[in-house]
Amino acid sequence: MGISLFTGLSGLRAFETSLDVIGNNIANSNTVGFRGGRTTFGDLLSITLSPGSAPGGTIGGTNPSQLGLGVSVKSIDLDTSSGSILATDRNLDLTIFGPGFFVVNNGSKDFYTRAGTFGFDANGTLVELGTGYQVKSAVGQSIIVPPNAITPPQETQNVTLQGNLPATVNGPLVEILSTLNPFETGDPATTLGTNTGPFNLTDGDKITIQVDGGPPQTVTFSTADFTNIAAATAAEVAAVINTQVTGVTASNNAGALEIQSEKLGESSSIKVTDVSGNPAFLMGIPTVTVTGSEQAASGTTDLNDLVTTIDAYTNGDGITVSGIGRDGTQFEDTFVYGTDGTTVQDLVDFMQGLLPDTTVELSNDGSVTMTANESGAAQYALSLEDAPNNSSGAGDWSALQFVEDQPGTDPDKVNTAITIYDKNGEGHVVSLTFERVDALEWELKAELPDEDGLVLDGSVTSIRFNSDGSLQNASGTGTGDPNIELQFVTGNQTITLGFGQPKSTNSSGIDGITQFGGPATAQATFQDGYASGTLADVIVTDDGAVRGVFTNGQIEVYGEIGLASFSNAGGLRREGNNLFSSTVNSGNPLIGSGGGSGGSIQSGVLEASNVDLAEEFVRMIEAQRGYQASARVIRASEELLNGLLQNI
Repeated sequence: MGISLFTGLSGLRAFETSLDVIGNNIANSNTVGFRGGRTTFGDLLSITLSPGSAPGGTIGGTNPSQLGLGVSVKSIDLDTSSGSILATDRNLDLTIFGPGFFVVNNGSKDFYTRAGTFGFDANGTLVELGTGYQVKSAVGQSIIVPPNAITPPQETQNVTLQGNLPATVNGPLVEILSTLNPFETGDPATTLGTNTGPFNLTDGDKITIQVDGGPPQTVTFSTADFTNIAAATAAEVAAVINTQVTGVTASNNAGALEIQSEKLGESSSIKVTDVSGNPAFLMGIPTVTVTGSEQAASGTTDLNDLVTTIDAYTNGDGITVSGIGRDGTQFEDTFVYGTDGTTVQDLVDFMQGLLPDTTVELSNDGSVTMTANESGAAQYALSLEDAPNNSSGAGDWSALQFVEDQPGTDPDKVNTAITIYDKNGEGHVVSLTFERVDALEWELKAELPDEDGLVLDGSVTSIRFNSDGSLQNASGTGTGDPNIELQFVTGNQTITLGFGQPKSTNSSGIDGITQFGGPATAQATFQDGYASGTLADVIVTDDGAVRGVFTNGQIEVYGEIGLASFSNAGGLRREGNNLFSSTVNSGNPLIGSGGGSGGSIQSGVLEASNVDLAEEFVRMIEAQRGYQASARVIRASEELLNGLLQNI
């Protein structure tokens, strides 16, 4: 009788442990990177009442008779399957596609996690945001991206030329050029609540606002910020947001809350998320990402309203306009914001003043056209750059790269220009002029503005073509290499000009500069120099490489995030905070970079918990029934014992 009591007790203990595991799984069903557990049972040692006997003679054998002593928890296993994927659009939220684990270190010990919620601390060290533990690279080092990182400049050594030099003359025509990209203005990202106040907020309610794809900024609503927080107005809520969030402006719009990004255009965005309480829901603020829009700029558009303007120009800031006019005259002057005007049309008018023999116009689609006032070959080149001493303001003047819509009548000269960089990273506009020598041969001459430097050797004396228009060879002066040599204050600089591969080494013959019957399209398309740059963004690639993207277009790799794989991931030990540590049964970690045995890494997403709630509820019902049945065994045994005692 006593055995049944303790057998029932073992069932209670085993099913209680099973419920504990199920409860932990359910509690962590929304925990990023969580791996669930599973309980398995085993029977306890049995009492052998009869060992059994072998058959002999005319008597058959008997089976062993054994009495079980109950159940025990055999194991609590780790579920190593992967969870579903949650998109966050945050560069440093990472997910592993594969069996691996991220490696983090608390200064003395390595831990392993599937939760890739990473960010940078004040020193630029990549850390796990919840614990501050440092993320380790594939070689076991910390990954540090200096917050104020700068890439040094690189002088231009090579310039690539591509396009066509015309074989025939089609004219007379006036030269017409237009910008490669139009000027565009934009509207900010705007989110407007559908509900009007007052709003029933409570002390400690929180939302996050993610601006232009940056990190979420937390807004906390406190009683002290309101006359009556339970009857908060849109104006009061806007004041709190404007105090705690940068990059947006909140306001009262007819009793509803309106939030606008300070940035314009399609790259601007706002995403509001409830964190504590439901203030966004109460105000009717959508929790999806909203973006701005773009449209062609008009003449009245302020330069600060262009989507390519990074920081606002202030009065006195300048835009340097330089280049070559139709007749080959070089010019340079500075448009002063506030003095010479503030709008796109003011800038176009300023350009018109520098090009008296040209009509400069702003089209309805926001593009700028330059039309020569007289027919004939033209030598246009134009460059716009922010003045070096600006107090603020940074415009992207790629829209002012002109392409030729209609060539002038004189095809014997074709002009292009490109900005090259000296040893200090200073940009200089080099004008390149192709001039015909005979039917199949051209020469090239390079020129610099006098104030920029000297041209020591600016000639490529022979650019010869085959009769089918393919390149035959190119040679220069001196040693015969197609180079130009320039002199700046930083010293002499030799630049190799690339015209393409001759047909003798390129079977197609269509490479680099050609001479066909079409219009002139020859231009300098690439140069390998650049100015110094500052860190603009950090991205993570599939192989785990942490790359710094700089304002000058350069990319620097600061390390590769390490992934640890184990021969038995189920043998890992939980350490809390989504962390695991290795054990003697998990095996030692094999650490490598993304793309290896640990899997690949994807940025902008997180791995959700792998707990299946439906399955956990079924297991909970089974454990509950088992617990009740074990309790019933104890109760039945107790009733029998009571009956025995009453009859003694």
